[in-house]
Amino acid sequence: MRQHTVTTTVYSFDELSDEAKQNALDNNRGWNTEHLDWADSAIDRVEIAGSMLGINVDRVLYTGFCSQGDGACFEGDYSYKKGAVKAISEEFNNEELTSIAERLQALQKDYFYTVTASVKHSGSYCHENSNIISVKYDEDVCGYRPDWSFYEREERITCLLREFMQWSYSELQSEYEYLTSDTVIQEILESNKMEFTEDGDLL
Repeated sequence: MRQHTVTTTVYSFDELSDEAKQNALDNNRGWNTEHLDWADSAIDRVEIAGSMLGINVDRVLYTGFCSQGDGACFEGDYSYKKGAVKAISEEFNNEELTSIAERLQALQKDYFYTVTASVKHSGSYCHENSNIISVKYDEDVCGYRPDWSFYEREERITCLLREFMQWSYSELQSEYEYLTSDTVIQEILESNKMEFTEDGDLL
């Protein structure tokens, strides 16, 4: 019987060549996103923004971030929220969200702020068009309005809720890209004192 001993040279991340470092980063890109709770922070921001706009988000659905059909949507309901524009401006300082708040408020005015909407997911995708949005107003307060006169506002509110879904997706994507970035992954590998082969493969 003959025994054969193999000696492997072990490298820290800092000791790797540039090519091996990139290999190490690419091989461990999913470190932070292997579990579904990686998105909790972004979803919290979506729920907070929604609440300020008058959108009660029951759940957020999403897929991403590199395939056709990726996106985000939510299930929940919408009603007028007093002070939405100011609250969104102060909390998020985001032109897109502020614009949504301003336009929702303007559309509500002619219907005495009684317009509401319900949002339900539909189909196998999760983008902004994968839902059924039902919009209505209080006829007892506003009086009867012909269907044709309400149709345009119904469409515009639907579009604004879908704009909010697009913003939600951008928040999720930004969070994902941050968590999988070279800077963050390198910090994890270095702080955990991970060791590698010469090619950057994790030992």
